[in-house]
Amino acid sequence: MMNEAKNESFALIDLKTWDALYQHSQNKAFAKAVCQFIQHTFSLATGDTIVICCGHSSRCEVAIDLAKQANTLGWKVELYTPKFLAKQFADVFTSNSHTKIFDMLQTVGNASLLIDLVGSIHPKAASLRIEKWVKTLCELTVPKIALEVPSGLNANTGAKIGSWAMNVDYTLSSFYQKQGFWTADAKVFVGKSLIIFPSDNNEAVTTQSALMHAEQIKLLAPRRKAFEHKGSFKRVVVVAGGAQMFGAGLLAAKAALIAGAGLVELVYPEGLCPEYGEFPELIWHALSSGFQLAQWIRPDDILVVGPGLGEGKWALEIWDSIGQLDNPIVVDASGLHHLAANGGQHPNWIITPHPGEAGILLGCGNHEVQQDRFLAIHKLHQQYQATVVLKGSGTMVLGSNQEIQICPLGHPGMATPGMGDILTGLIAGAWAQGLTASDACVFAVWLHANAADIAKQKSMNEIVLASQVLFQIQYGGGTDL
Repeated sequence: MMNEAKNESFALIDLKTWDALYQHSQNKAFAKAVCQFIQHTFSLATGDTIVICCGHSSRCEVAIDLAKQANTLGWKVELYTPKFLAKQFADVFTSNSHTKIFDMLQTVGNASLLIDLVGSIHPKAASLRIEKWVKTLCELTVPKIALEVPSGLNANTGAKIGSWAMNVDYTLSSFYQKQGFWTADAKVFVGKSLIIFPSDNNEAVTTQSALMHAEQIKLLAPRRKAFEHKGSFKRVVVVAGGAQMFGAGLLAAKAALIAGAGLVELVYPEGLCPEYGEFPELIWHALSSGFQLAQWIRPDDILVVGPGLGEGKWALEIWDSIGQLDNPIVVDASGLHHLAANGGQHPNWIITPHPGEAGILLGCGNHEVQQDRFLAIHKLHQQYQATVVLKGSGTMVLGSNQEIQICPLGHPGMATPGMGDILTGLIAGAWAQGLTASDACVFAVWLHANAADIAKQKSMNEIVLASQVLFQIQYGGGTDL
């Protein structure tokens, strides 16, 4: 199961902020809310058994309150725990109680539901014994609910802490969404993420992350006035490259035009023969040298540099030319490799790396980026001063306002050639209509992922091609904007 976002604004907080809000006295209220959720979601009868797995001292109090509340509703509780915690529970529940204490190594019997309280809420590496326990529990087919965070998952970053994390059907949170639930590994483990115990203490919340949502996107969607014409919007110039990758620039150009650029012109080296008939609305320019680009660009043009650019002589000439320009530029693909090699700070640029490209830009590996995508996007913004779109599971946008916007949409079937080129073009087209760099990225990322989710529903194997996403945006409807 995947995370489900509602059409409302979410504040996403890290665990440091969560700690400032949380009081242990609220465990009873949270336990009651959990049981109410179970009542409304599962058909449990009197006498049915709930399994609670508690493996950390910080989770004992809520485990006790939850077991007591479940007993009042007529449910039996089997509480599995390591030996070093067993006494805390044995002192509370007598032998004739409806809550029975079991050692974590015992086999879980028949149960209607499993509650995951195995690991600490905070990102702490578990012992190999606890990791083995989590692995065993994951193999059970019973429905699973994690409270606050699935065991073995870092709620700050969305990455696994060790080798194993609990794969659950629901993660029930108090107060606010944890920021890591919507990115990195988390989508595999969190299931449906729900807030069941909201806080009214909004003044105590200071966040640097927010979840994109449909109402926000509707407000951002550019609406053309009756008197506007092509010249009312900026020209997008897509700089294409070699013959083997010419399609990448063409996809970006198409997307920019569909997203609303006034004109889209595609620059390519002399000698390439473009497919005019495929998309006659584009304007084509052949240059004998990449050095000619700076003389031909207008001051208010938005450039797209990278899709299909390559790293040969033409690409080096182009990169030298854009160094002479002050234009807003969207940089992707091979353009990011040139940026990594040449460096520089570019406040009026948008860069759109996937994790591998982000690693090259930061001088680290893909794994390091994925271990903390929040830290990685902040480092990218700090190093290059550009608005950053960090693509991947839970695509992020970070601009000058220092708030990370996370997209809850999208799926693994989008990992196909040209998908990033479409996104790059959509960003440029939205930017050309007057949105800020950050808003253009947020709007384009949502539109792109939403269209891919709709296209997935029509796919036999859930694989979606870039051209299908573009078609969905242009003709398919269902984007509700």
